[in-house]
Amino acid sequence: MLIIGGTGKIGRELVKHYSSREEIVFTFHKNHELAQKLHEKFSARAVKLDLKNIDENFFEQIGRHERAIFTAGIFKRIENITREDLDELVDVNLKGPVYLAFKLIERGAKNIVFLTDICGEVPYPSFPLNSITSAGIFMLIRTLARRSAPQVLINGIAINALSLPFSDYAQKLPMQRLPEIGEVIKTLDFLLYENSYITGQILKLDGGRSLL
Repeated sequence: MLIIGGTGKIGRELVKHYSSREEIVFTFHKNHELAQKLHEKFSARAVKLDLKNIDENFFEQIGRHERAIFTAGIFKRIENITREDLDELVDVNLKGPVYLAFKLIERGAKNIVFLTDICGEVPYPSFPLNSITSAGIFMLIRTLARRSAPQVLINGIAINALSLPFSDYAQKLPMQRLPEIGEVIKTLDFLLYENSYITGQILKLDGGRSLL
């Protein structure tokens, strides 16, 4: 399995969980020390990836994988958008995943799941570029699913961020809490190992946020 973004909060838990089931390759960008620790602890292979400038050698380094999870990204509060912000978030959160997903399918991927944010449907005013790029991932999922069916399953899980810089957010949700990593993993397990028919769907693990 390939995990795009193995050193983030969710990514670390995914490396830990799935390394007990199959051989794992995960990507990292800057946190080489943590990547090395994950490699040593879970026998998972780490490959450096810059989503803003994807080296074609990257695909030879990772090999071929039937299953892939996308969880890398930048979550950034922005009041006044700059061109630098726009380039960074669009490159990392949208352009990089679009290119990688197409290439992985060309290289034999059969089941891809994107971990994205519910702000792709219900925008966060203080996180405008996250809302825009997440909406792009929603459409990427649907487009890829339509293009690659029935050979490839493409789905997404839209969650609330597991930790947020404003403390009262969770209390406003119908479920009055943020999702737990274990709940995300259970949903991933179903999509990756039990599902054989669902494709092009974004499962909302959002505590009812999309109802508001």
